[in-house]
Amino acid sequence: EDGEQSDEYVGILPSSASPTTACPSTVIPVGDDPTVDAYGRGLLRVKFRGRADWVEVGTDLHRAEVAAYAAADGNRADRRSEHVNDHVERIELLISKARLPIKLFDLPGSESEDEERDEIMYEAWKEADCFIYVSQATEALTSNELRLIRDLYSHAVPARKRVLWVLSGIDRAAQREHNQAAW
Repeated sequence: EDGEQSDEYVGILPSSASPTTACPSTVIPVGDDPTVDAYGRGLLRVKFRGRADWVEVGTDLHRAEVAAYAAADGNRADRRSEHVNDHVERIELLISKARLPIKLFDLPGSESEDEERDEIMYEAWKEADCFIYVSQATEALTSNELRLIRDLYSHAVPARKRVLWVLSGIDRAAQREHNQAAW
């Protein structure tokens, strides 16, 4: 901030060692657009099932408040009272101070069973210029993950879009569980 390095990582979307993303999330840089108040940690907008319009939840929200709308393990009690029973289809986080002017899509993992989320995911793929696919290095791919990778490949190759595959947890490769290497 103000040219100074931060001593801690302060994410704007929920993160966890277990699958986190409950709905498609988009981080959108809005720069200095005077029509959008996206100061601090940004403006959270939510699309609820059955509603046509986006709902502005607020700006500069605490991590727990954002997680209540976006994370699989988010606490609904941290939502606004009028949203506690609503089903979140997707969220947008508009930020004014982005270091890179890029739109970032954070999509639910391949184990999502919601067909609507698949449709939203495929729509995001059409808009994307490139992909970062994240897998756990210490776990075998599931059949759903393999299907998702094949679908992504079928989309990316003809469209000439780049895919970066990130293996997370590689530092645990030397650990042993049940007398067997974790790798």
